[in-house]
Amino acid sequence: MNYTDWINFTFSNVNKDWCLSGIQRITAQELIEHCITFFGDPMPIVKNTSREALMRVFDEMPSVDGFLGVLSRAEILFDLRRTLVQRHLGFFRTVFQTDGYDGKAFMWWERLICASWRDGPRVYCDDAICEELLTVLDHILQTDSRICVKSALHGINEIGSSGPEGVADEILRNFFRGKWAGDAELVAYAQEVAAGEAQ
Repeated sequence: MNYTDWINFTFSNVNKDWCLSGIQRITAQELIEHCITFFGDPMPIVKNTSREALMRVFDEMPSVDGFLGVLSRAEILFDLRRTLVQRHLGFFRTVFQTDGYDGKAFMWWERLICASWRDGPRVYCDDAICEELLTVLDHILQTDSRICVKSALHGINEIGSSGPEGVADEILRNFFRGKWAGDAELVAYAQEVAAGEAQ
């Protein structure tokens, strides 16, 4: 399946089993390459897609059976998987900068961490990928988008325990000293994350 066909399938298929059926038509190598391309320059697609379709894609892409489960497929070169993780930073800065798509941005990481592609390992099983995810979340916390920052804090809540010991704690300590230190609501949520009490 080439990139254009994948985009057309992904953004126009309204069947609830869109990811599952699409999986049968694409190889792991094709999928990681297409995801990297899309996450690297999403706005041409986003601008020409209905909000309804985007809501569905942003709900399903990082889901349990979604395409992003490819992140934990060890047969794919780690450099490619790391690139896809890193491209989440630009993706969030553009796609979710001012619109959280009714909670899709907030829930992204909670869904992503449990993703599995073709019954492979869950993303949380891949220590190296979890470490890369935490690095991206740290960068998102430094953006100017409140939507993205709240999402990243939720991501640390969901992914922190799967990363290297102490990394999530250090990220949160830096957050409390950073640009959002004056936002009482975000700080309160970050405190809940740090205490292991966040929802």
